[in-house]
Amino acid sequence: MPFWSQDFYRFIWDGRLIVSGLSPYSYLPNDIIPTTNISQATELYNGMGSLSAQHYSNYPPVNQLFFAITAIFASKSIFTSALILKLFVLFSDIGIYHFGKKILHH
Repeated sequence: MPFWSQDFYRFIWDGRLIVSGLSPYSYLPNDIIPTTNISQATELYNGMGSLSAQHYSNYPPVNQLFFAITAIFASKSIFTSALILKLFVLFSDIGIYHFGKKILHH
């Protein structure tokens, strides 16, 4: 689990919100925590910290797509969600290395 940042809790929160049919751009976590039915909502809410909980999501739609994909494949586990997000980063790094190397050779 990442231990230098609380952001991944918000990533997982946003993804699960999207999968449940709600927009993270329309609802503050503070406002919907009492009524939301997303899995592990209280743990995610507490983990994201008060600063993130009082603001709308500020992550662009492309990021939200990855958060939603994560929520589809790991809707019940924060650990598995964090692992999937790390795999996205790893595969992105591998792709950047591979295609960057090709561009440099060209």
